[in-house]
Amino acid sequence: MAGGKREGAGRPVGAVSKMAKEARLRAQETGELPHEILLSIARGNPQPVKKASYDVDSGEITVEITGYQIPSLEERKDAAKAGAPYFAPKISTVEVITGVSDDELDHIIALAATEAGISLGPVGEGQESEATHAAPRQRVRLRAAA
Repeated sequence: MAGGKREGAGRPVGAVSKMAKEARLRAQETGELPHEILLSIARGNPQPVKKASYDVDSGEITVEITGYQIPSLEERKDAAKAGAPYFAPKISTVEVITGVSDDELDHIIALAATEAGISLGPVGEGQESEATHAAPRQRVRLRAAA
């Protein structure tokens, strides 16, 4: 059978992945946010082992703790990697340009837009102050520590 849309293919509407369902159950029970759970695992804190059951008739979810498990080193590493963006966002290189006239800035924006494949609309005329030519162009680069 060739590709394309097929009747009944894909995830059913409203279906939740196993991981998302477990996270939702844990959040409902503990009130912890995902980054708090990841931090707890990364620290090696004992994690409750839970058994969840769903009653189709009543729509009720029952969760019981069956024991505790200490996360392995591999699990701790994975949790630290997954939680890192919550606590230490990546630093990116930033270039600050000062002392640029409006015309020069328009030219820089037009070049960047062209490189990105973006079409710019009509540009309004503005008045240029004398101060824009007074300061020389300066570049400041911020880099993340290696």
